[in-house]
Amino acid sequence: IGKTTLFRAAVLSGGSYGYSRACRLGLQMMWNAACTQELAYPPVEMSDVSQELSLSPICYAQNVETPVLLSHGEHDEPLEAATYAAYLRAFGKDVEFVLYKGAGHGFSKKSHRKDGLERTLRWFRKYLCG
Repeated sequence: IGKTTLFRAAVLSGGSYGYSRACRLGLQMMWNAACTQELAYPPVEMSDVSQELSLSPICYAQNVETPVLLSHGEHDEPLEAATYAAYLRAFGKDVEFVLYKGAGHGFSKKSHRKDGLERTLRWFRKYLCG
């Protein structure tokens, strides 16, 4: 979704978004987020070289035009997903992040699966049918 505008909506769950690769870009991104939220300045775009050297979705956050529903289990190392959602927000992207308490990589609780399916249906209805 950071490399194409083909999709009208996206749902991501339990993925790897490249936080470890983004560490080298962390100071720049934190500055960008601070500028956006605290100073009301637009974030500075990452250089083309930085983007070309990385396959990590987080490095393409500024290019995302697709609304993103992002869900992750609390016990599945959610830091990358939460960081990706924060980067998308810092760039003014349409993102919703849901953290499922007590869940791992797969949602074993019936209530988590039900909620995930209902959210997915609402998300796609909102962007594909509305």
